[in-house]
Amino acid sequence: MTELFELRQYTLHPGRRDELVALFDREFVESQAEVGMRVYGQFRDLDDPDRFVWIRGFPDASRRAESLAAFYERHPAWLKHREAANATMADSDDVLLLTLVSGDLGAAGGSPPVSVSGGLGVVGVSRPVPVSGGSGVAGNSPPVPVTGGPAVAGGSPPGPVSGGSGVAGGSPPGPVSGGSGVAGGSPPGPVSGGSGVAGGSPPGPVSGESGVARGSSAAGAGGGGAAPFEIVICHPDDPGAFPAFFQRELVPALTEAGATPLASFRTSVQRNDYPRLPVREGEQVFVWLSRSPAPAELLPAVRRPPQRLRLAPTPRSWLR
Repeated sequence: MTELFELRQYTLHPGRRDELVALFDREFVESQAEVGMRVYGQFRDLDDPDRFVWIRGFPDASRRAESLAAFYERHPAWLKHREAANATMADSDDVLLLTLVSGDLGAAGGSPPVSVSGGLGVVGVSRPVPVSGGSGVAGNSPPVPVTGGPAVAGGSPPGPVSGGSGVAGGSPPGPVSGGSGVAGGSPPGPVSGGSGVAGGSPPGPVSGESGVARGSSAAGAGGGGAAPFEIVICHPDDPGAFPAFFQRELVPALTEAGATPLASFRTSVQRNDYPRLPVREGEQVFVWLSRSPAPAELLPAVRRPPQRLRLAPTPRSWLR
């Protein structure tokens, strides 16, 4: 069961989004799974050509900092491609740290991510690679070496970023935490029922899938015909009472209107234990994800209007 989520919104330099999407899909999906994190979805914002949005999960909130350090400070996928990724970003600090209220993102995935190599790739089961001295990762599964050398390079922490990444002091931007389609060399593995990361494995089909990725690797805005999503971010006047109100009043109304929430979240009480990646603090939000837009009249009447994100999954997004 995933305990902690990050909803990450990035403002990119004009015209650079397709460049980041291609890099992220190829290099930053499996590599996060290898250090105990899961990329649930990465998206183009349909209303802002320079916004990239993605969702990352941690199966154990207490090991978030360990997993982030393993990726940003030691993983070869990030060390090799961080400068190219940073060069696309104007700002990467719009991050919400969330806990699940209802739903299941793992079950919401419409199909396995498309193979990076093009065509229909067979989805295999892969296990985490060692992150420091062969100690394993959050899933505690036996480490598997990366083809061609050690799974994790020693290396030094990320240095200053040139080209205006929007991350002060050389901190690594949040976007490029996803897996490396190259590091492990294998497509995503299956997840055995539920939204959690099974043994830290990369994202893959929920149990019952055939194990063969469906769809095409088309790079269009909709990720090869995948269904669009909407994320609504609310600032409730009474954050403590809102989750119950949402379940009692809004979920039935949204479902009747054809905008059934797939999952809902609220601000986590977990502190940001990896301050090199900033998160939004001092605010209480409630977030929900659906495949269809919510009718405007059903949005809660609160002092601060909700933010609505209409999103198209990239070709390798698990949520699609």
